[in-house]
Amino acid sequence: MGGMAGSGAVGMANDPSALYEQSRAALQNGNLAKAISIADQILKLTNWAPFACAWAANLRLEACDWRRAIEYAQRGLSKGRSAALFGIQGEAYLALSELGMAELSLREAIKDQPNHAPWWFHLARLLLRMDREFEAMEALTKGVAITPDSGCLIRLAHLELLFGDPVAAFANVIHGLELDPGDVIGNTIAAKSLMELGRVDEANNYWRKAADLAGSNAEEVDLIRVRFLREQGQFVDATSSLQRIVEAHPDSPRAHALMADSRRCSESDLPLIERMESLAAKKLNLSSGERMNLEYSLGKAFDDLGLMPSAMKHWSQMADSIARIMPRCSKPEKRFSAVSTLRRLPRPASVTKLPYS
Repeated sequence: MGGMAGSGAVGMANDPSALYEQSRAALQNGNLAKAISIADQILKLTNWAPFACAWAANLRLEACDWRRAIEYAQRGLSKGRSAALFGIQGEAYLALSELGMAELSLREAIKDQPNHAPWWFHLARLLLRMDREFEAMEALTKGVAITPDSGCLIRLAHLELLFGDPVAAFANVIHGLELDPGDVIGNTIAAKSLMELGRVDEANNYWRKAADLAGSNAEEVDLIRVRFLREQGQFVDATSSLQRIVEAHPDSPRAHALMADSRRCSESDLPLIERMESLAAKKLNLSSGERMNLEYSLGKAFDDLGLMPSAMKHWSQMADSIARIMPRCSKPEKRFSAVSTLRRLPRPASVTKLPYS
């Protein structure tokens, strides 16, 4: 009996399908290291078969081991085409910011498997990083037509609004909110779409819902609304709304910065500028983005007043903040242009859970 049990265990150890199930179970139980170890056994047993490479490479993606994921994908592709392997390779190159190679790989994945929505979602994420918004919108349109995803529908709606189609934007954002009613940004995009369509009362309902969902961060929703009012040329409403926000949140660096940005500062704005300098000097728990925004606005305010040395001091501090986020950028002008690459799509669920695809 013991011999038979032992032979069964040996058999399972040499059965790629059984090992795959063990690896997948380990991953589901949160043991990524064990899943990877078993996947490496499968690679040896199958002599790097494409399906084994896909699973092992996917696990390396989960571990953020981008170079190893590319290596495994390329080993598999040397034995034959596979949409999964092209897609994994593309996602790894995207994580490494090797955008040209990422695009080539993702387009090959789409060529082989055009009805697999995540390839389109990853391509859209890539195109946004390359500031190719219109192409990203097209990729998202194709992706959500295959598999509706709340985050991608809402991102698509944002782009449609950007390109002047509030009707399509509202339709897609409502679809996204049906899948995830608690998405704060989705509710703000619904509000913006309705405002562009002249349906102000309905828009206000979405603004209120977004603020309620944001809870302690409701101020951020109010500021989004103010910026949108300014974009629409409704400067009086924007200014009065912003004044109420500043009064309600006297320690808000974003609100004060937006107030300074909303007009050309004069000597009558010195109390506002002093308040902003006080906020910058305090040991507040500001995010890097908040600090950069505050320093930029202070620089702009002093520039308006003709006090260039003070303006340059704050712009230099802004550049230092950017350098801490992007240490590889050595020149301020490169740092500034790099900020736009921080936009991100929600990462869709792993695209290769079925390694045999």
